[in-house]
Amino acid sequence: MSNRLENLVGALAMRISDEVEDLGPPILEGSVAAPASALTTIGLHPGISIRWLSHGLTLSHPGTVRLVDRLVQAGLVERRSAEEDGRAVSLWLTEKGNDVCKSLLDKRGHSVAGLLKSLTNQERTQLEHIAEKLLTASYVGEAMAVRTCRWCDGEVCTDCPIDAAMEA
Repeated sequence: MSNRLENLVGALAMRISDEVEDLGPPILEGSVAAPASALTTIGLHPGISIRWLSHGLTLSHPGTVRLVDRLVQAGLVERRSAEEDGRAVSLWLTEKGNDVCKSLLDKRGHSVAGLLKSLTNQERTQLEHIAEKLLTASYVGEAMAVRTCRWCDGEVCTDCPIDAAMEA
């Protein structure tokens, strides 16, 4: 049986998710969500493998390969030989991909900031501490961490609670 707090937190999570999903026109023909999430994930984890990207996006490996093919064709991502294994592929944003990624993160930041603008400074600090605690408690492995942080701005979140949970 759900209580009111569970409903409110669930509804807020959906509202924030909807805000992020509606960031503007598609990056590639068709969808906004998967290509945008792929770019922000690669931007946060330069050199990520297709395998780990597929975990972060919860896409099949073949689906992720097709998505990466489209991002490469659009000039947003490049494949490189992985440093540790020349047969493996690592993914990197191109200059154009970096620009698109930064734009997406800026839009996401403005969108979420709009939802938070009604909070006082004290409430914002309290919410920050609560969010850190919930994210730390939710950690169950690296694949979940990649998925959870796929829209994070690594320049802003330098003391990530998920990273701290991974290291613990």
